[in-house]
Amino acid sequence: MSVFLTEVDEGLVRRAIVWSSAAWVARLDAALVHDRGRPRMHKVRSIVALMLIAAMEARGELLLTNAANVATRLNSHQAARLGIHPLARISKQQVSRTLTEIVRATTATVNAITGEITEPVAPMDLSVLLTQMVEGMIPASIPPSRVQAIDSTDLESWAERHSPPGSKPDTTKDALPEQAAPSKSKNRVWPGFPLIGADGRKQHTLDPEAREGYRSGKNGAPKGTFVGWDNHLLVDVTETPGEPRPLLIRGVAIVPAGSCKGTAGIAAIDAALSSGVPIDHVFADRGYTYLLAENWAYKLADRGIKSTLDLHANQRGVTPGPKPGTIWVDGGLFSNALPERLRRLPGYPLNQPADEAAELAKMYDERLLYALLPQGAPDLARRKQRYRGPARRSVLRCPNYPESMRLRADRHPTTSCTPGVACGCAATVVAGPGDHFRERQELLWGTTAWRKRYGGRNKVETANSLLKTHKTRIARGSVRVLGLFKNAFLFGIIIATVNIAALMSGYDHDIGDPHPAPSSATVATDEGTPPPVESSTQHLGDTG
Repeated sequence: MSVFLTEVDEGLVRRAIVWSSAAWVARLDAALVHDRGRPRMHKVRSIVALMLIAAMEARGELLLTNAANVATRLNSHQAARLGIHPLARISKQQVSRTLTEIVRATTATVNAITGEITEPVAPMDLSVLLTQMVEGMIPASIPPSRVQAIDSTDLESWAERHSPPGSKPDTTKDALPEQAAPSKSKNRVWPGFPLIGADGRKQHTLDPEAREGYRSGKNGAPKGTFVGWDNHLLVDVTETPGEPRPLLIRGVAIVPAGSCKGTAGIAAIDAALSSGVPIDHVFADRGYTYLLAENWAYKLADRGIKSTLDLHANQRGVTPGPKPGTIWVDGGLFSNALPERLRRLPGYPLNQPADEAAELAKMYDERLLYALLPQGAPDLARRKQRYRGPARRSVLRCPNYPESMRLRADRHPTTSCTPGVACGCAATVVAGPGDHFRERQELLWGTTAWRKRYGGRNKVETANSLLKTHKTRIARGSVRVLGLFKNAFLFGIIIATVNIAALMSGYDHDIGDPHPAPSSATVATDEGTPPPVESSTQHLGDTG
């Protein structure tokens, strides 16, 4: 029997009641109280609760019609607890009107005819609102990690493309070089498309704010282009490598596709910070870290956040260091005593066998003997870091630093440095903001330690797979509205259902039937196993 013909599962109702009792919902309810005319029959809290139930039932689809349909399947007790009037019939138009009122209450609107700007009565940054929707129901007993991984995934617009297919969207100028397959569209090309949107970018659909961007390839296919939105997620990463930490999403930013990843990523970080997530370290892929330093690296430093990052081929190579006798190699600072055979090592190709990657990492580990390593914590405010040479650290012998020659020759290698000729073996260097700040990081790129730490970024890849496959199945048509805010709001509700499911499977915590949840340090498995579902609804149904 179709889920949409059955009575609403009690577990879903309980979860919707808790989720919709958040402060952001109360603020919207207060803002939308009319001082003139007939008062609202149903509060915002009731309508968004119906939306959450519809999203939990459909696993990745949130249609306004289905949200309205939920109200017809509630029993009298459920309806009363959700604040639904027993004699009222909620229509799709009422749900849509509530969504429009939320937009007007939180963002400034412009009259298309007169140009008049209407200021919002309850201004709320969209990323902050989305983050509160997604993160707000997580109990305090599961504190956020200070280490977060960030990534973006595509959310395709429901609106059809009406412009000729292309292969190069008008993305940020300093974005990562992309090799993408041309977008394919069977839709009829309309005269005048693409239009030029208010932001100066190309508009390919009837949605005035959807834009074209890149999305990753699948099953060996190259990257392609799509029209819609980029969804940036922040996900908990364990603070202690090797310690299990079930996945939870802590920050969200949804922007038109092809927008600057740095701007959107920082918006997600700021939203998480404002919600009480104490971030001091971020793992990001090259889509963020390849950007100009002022668009990503400097912004992280301004917030006191360190970074572990991968390097694009264009960011690697050998360049002169800040002092005679020093060189930069793949973002790390070395003495020029570094052997030639270790200066230009191959990168890690996609799908490289584990044994081959481990052998390559050993070669990168050999570089450690010649590296100037960070000494003390970085001065992120001034974007400076002190480095100390390998001879001064007593890891090798250099004739230019007599003290190091007293080390045992059978345990410490001796460099081939020429006495009296400058080398960096015993140097102490302070690198400033202009010294490869974009590529600098605590651990040397490519080493075994770096690979182990950067592997934590896979958490956010898992979050994307939960959204696209395992917990929900977000695809084109999952949301069928126009405009950034409405799309983001509905997608935010779907993302919230992933966190609700993750709390149940990873922490055995049902927000609708709360009990003391274990802290992240005591959870035994990484992803956990979902508890058995006792109801007839095989998704996020009643578990108690």
